[in-house]
Amino acid sequence: MLVTSFEEAAQIRGIDVVAFEKGFDFLPEEHREGIKALSKICIVNDELNKDQDGKVWTPDFTDKSRKYELWWDMGSPSGAGFSFRDFDFAYWFTLSGVGSRLVYRDRETAFHARDHFSELFKTWMVYDRSQQGK
Repeated sequence: MLVTSFEEAAQIRGIDVVAFEKGFDFLPEEHREGIKALSKICIVNDELNKDQDGKVWTPDFTDKSRKYELWWDMGSPSGAGFSFRDFDFAYWFTLSGVGSRLVYRDRETAFHARDHFSELFKTWMVYDRSQQGK
């Protein structure tokens, strides 16, 4: 079963959501939500990439197996047009354009992440510098 919320993934992992939310107070305010969103994505992706036995899939960049990543269209500097653009798979080698935390084991899992967690990706990826320090 694929998780559909961060809270669901946190519960499975035994993470206290209230403590998690407070754990970013040391960061500059303008970066808190983005870093928090990336942390949530990593936790969710671990749950999404589990097999039927509950083992987390670890991508092997030394083989030629497919790994899937999401591509996003920023639309504008403010992210106003932020949307899913495409997905990509490749027979990856040790050189990669995306970290192993952000790849998916199959196409269906990548699309599930897109459908349920696009707002987390937007929060992580879109940073309006004009608002910094206000």
